[in-house]
Amino acid sequence: MKRITAVTILLAALAVVLPAQQPPLVGAPSLYDLYSPLLLAEGAPMAGGEGPQADVLNPATSALTQRTTLDASYLALSQFGPTGEGWLGHAINLGLVAPTRVGVFSGSAHFLTVPLADLTWGTMFALHASAAKELYPGWLAGTGLRIVLGGADRFDVGAALDLGVIREAGTVGPLQDFSWSLALQNAGKWYSPRAAAGPLPPPFTPSFGVAFRALDTSWFDLDVKGTMTAPAFQDLGLGIGARATLFDTVSLHGGWKVSAREIFDSTVPMRSLIPAFGLSVSFRAGLRDSGFAAEQGWTETEVRTALAAAPLYNDIWAIGGGVNAPLGIIDRTGPEIRVEYPTPLYISPNNDGVQDAITVPIGITDDRYVVEWRFEVSDARGETIRTIRNVDERPENTGLQSFVDRLLAVRTGLTIPPTVRWGGRTDAGTIATDGTYRFRLVAIDDNGNVGTSDSYIVHVDNTPPSVTLAPISAEDIIFSPNDDGIKDEILIRQTGSSEDLWVGRIVNAAGNVVRTFEFQNSTPAEVVWDGTGDDGALQPDGVYRYRISATDRAGNTTSAELANVIVNTEATPVALRISGSHFSPNGDGVQDTIRIEPDVPNQRGIVTWSLVVRDGTDRAVRAFTDLARAPTPVVFGGRSDAGTVLPESDYYAELEVVYQSGNRPSARSPLFTIDVTPPRAVARADAPVFSPDGDGNLDTVTIFNDASREELWTGRITDAAGLAVRTFTWTGVPDARV
Repeated sequence: MKRITAVTILLAALAVVLPAQQPPLVGAPSLYDLYSPLLLAEGAPMAGGEGPQADVLNPATSALTQRTTLDASYLALSQFGPTGEGWLGHAINLGLVAPTRVGVFSGSAHFLTVPLADLTWGTMFALHASAAKELYPGWLAGTGLRIVLGGADRFDVGAALDLGVIREAGTVGPLQDFSWSLALQNAGKWYSPRAAAGPLPPPFTPSFGVAFRALDTSWFDLDVKGTMTAPAFQDLGLGIGARATLFDTVSLHGGWKVSAREIFDSTVPMRSLIPAFGLSVSFRAGLRDSGFAAEQGWTETEVRTALAAAPLYNDIWAIGGGVNAPLGIIDRTGPEIRVEYPTPLYISPNNDGVQDAITVPIGITDDRYVVEWRFEVSDARGETIRTIRNVDERPENTGLQSFVDRLLAVRTGLTIPPTVRWGGRTDAGTIATDGTYRFRLVAIDDNGNVGTSDSYIVHVDNTPPSVTLAPISAEDIIFSPNDDGIKDEILIRQTGSSEDLWVGRIVNAAGNVVRTFEFQNSTPAEVVWDGTGDDGALQPDGVYRYRISATDRAGNTTSAELANVIVNTEATPVALRISGSHFSPNGDGVQDTIRIEPDVPNQRGIVTWSLVVRDGTDRAVRAFTDLARAPTPVVFGGRSDAGTVLPESDYYAELEVVYQSGNRPSARSPLFTIDVTPPRAVARADAPVFSPDGDGNLDTVTIFNDASREELWTGRITDAAGLAVRTFTWTGVPDARV
């Protein structure tokens, strides 16, 4: 109720402000008829029209225009009958509509001269500029600026604003393409070409209009329009117009207008009740396929030609024609979709991090704006189980901030991601069952054109391969591949599912693969291992394990393992021990030798044995060959075969035993070190005498140490009897000052 009261007060105030004692010029509401042949013919442009001239009536008209549009027309006025004055009236109109990402801008220029006695509009020049855009889905808004100058019996200038809104409602009941419009025209300083008459056109004129398609067939369309205006809030005008179109090419136009003031005020001339009529033809024309037109995509354009005639007042007729040329053609082609998917892929959406999803590189381009794209996945029956979509959801709320945001928004369409990812789940959130699926990409632009990619195959496989290894007894899992005919091989029995590739591997204790077995496009067969590696060489004795695995196309992996496979080709084990890790063969009686003790549990069948001492380069420096048949401990004095003391270094001993069977077991001792260099140390005091009596004079003495790095140093301060009164210990290098 408050809003209704406010509007009522505003209308009443405008009615008071706008004086009624000077009526508008005769025919003032029909001035805009001369701006375009189609406006002249249909007579009811407020619910829509052909831009850019109709933007003068409602600046929101061109909000959905997609093509740069040029418009030019000429109309002549003449008074027929016994008092006819001939062709004395002329109207020339030029216009342009320029759509941009920010909005649609239009402008028009009008020159009019009407010196007829019964229609004294005089001579005027008008400029109109407007901006429009779709703020919300189906809601169009625009504003315009008009400047008019000229005169009849005086010169005058007018400048005013226009505001307009159009609601595209779509289908309403039986009416298709239904829309309604509101506009406020000529709000500002109006133009008055004659001193004895009101402004031209009437200022502060609200208008309301509707438009709809009454009939729509493949070859015939019928559009109907109607308007209601209140010029200066002092009159009421009604108008109705219709357009019948054949094969989207030839259109017949008709319109009729009536004014309440003309009917009820005898001092105002009555407009003719004969309807206006017109004819328009649309066709396509080609332009040069190079140069500026080609760069703008205007090599093909649409041309609309129109002729119209309408009776005005006192046998005055307006007759004219014009051309309206939207450059280029409306985009009727769906978005172009590029999918990079060379071969069908397999996925296993089990969240193990391996092939859980497909990631498809895509690209979508369009001459206009992509407003929606969908990634659709269907099962073997063709039913869609998953749809990933992105839609340009323009806001429906109409708060002030939203209105400002939409007003300043730059249209860009959707941002197309470089890839689309499907994780194998359905729209219900469940994992798709194993099987073959197809996916495609669908994109829609702002003209409703649909582009669809090819259909591509993807396989879902959550079932891993299966394999079973037969157990092997503790006795049979040890074998000796020494060509003695006894347990030279080991047999591994296994069963499993048929896969593209099964790989069996023999792995040593260090984790290195030494032998590989492959089974392609089949189940895993039995494996016989003779102890050799892939290079054919016999592998060393030790503990091995057999592991078989397979990975299917979907990334599912299965493996099984047989552990503790032992290769043993040694007849008897041997070992070698030492009595210590360091010794100093310098003849001081302290650790001058090291004891090397062979450990040969089985001494039967020994042909010979040797004990060799080697340095860090594996060079033999001492050999013991003159020993008894049974290996016995050896005392090594750090000398070479030549009797010289070996240099300080690390050494090791190597024992080799040769048996009559041909077995040659050997053993190496741990490293031991020859070190004959004694520690070095020098100590001195900074004073021979000191008196620690606390008098501040020579209370301390400083001892300076200079020594080599050793494992342990001990420093002692002794009395005259040699008893230690203070002891210091250091590891590494002693402290330099004590």
